[in-house]
Amino acid sequence: MTTSSQMRKKLALRCLVSLLVVALGSVVGITRLMAAGGETPLKVDYPFYPPAPKSQTQSLADTKSQGCVTCHVSSDRHTMHSNPAVVLGCTDCHGGDSTVQAPANHDAYVSISSRLRDDKKV
Repeated sequence: MTTSSQMRKKLALRCLVSLLVVALGSVVGITRLMAAGGETPLKVDYPFYPPAPKSQTQSLADTKSQGCVTCHVSSDRHTMHSNPAVVLGCTDCHGGDSTVQAPANHDAYVSISSRLRDDKKV
């Protein structure tokens, strides 16, 4: 049979556990409220880019890639699309300005950056 002192100990333990649960819940709730208090949404104005065309000539697609390929020269194929029915220039999907060309010292820059990248692999 359980004595009254054992019953009081069980009741005290239950009260303590309940109090700890409430206290922990309060701390978690306050922390979540504080974290969200300083955030404000940013207003970002994105430029408009028209959707990629349904069809176009290879010549037009090449024009939309001419500046891109002056820097991005090492790729598996001339276009990233393996299906020859997909005729898209770089800027059709990636946006940007296809008239921008690589600077005159581009080869030196690529050589240096490649060596730095390769040194990190060692």
